[in-house]
Amino acid sequence: MHAYAFPGPQNEQQVAIVEAFKHAWKAYKKYAWGHDELLPITKTYNEWFGIGLTIIDGLDTMYIMGLKDGRYYNDEASSRFWNQISILVYNTLM
Repeated sequence: MHAYAFPGPQNEQQVAIVEAFKHAWKAYKKYAWGHDELLPITKTYNEWFGIGLTIIDGLDTMYIMGLKDGRYYNDEASSRFWNQISILVYNTLM
């Protein structure tokens, strides 16, 4: 089975969607990083499970959109989050 490689946005609509995602991700990182959901009007966040659901959901979206170079998730805050999640998953499975 071959993995599908997204070649990047191919038309104006796809470019707009990728740019909208980048805009939303930047706001999430600024106002709600590590929390489940950004509330953009109030620039605050909401918790459902307290595990950073938007991060988990956003990573596969980034992969599908071809945003795999690390600029959007490879920083100190992201590293701390993944360390915390790794510990949580490990403790849950053990």
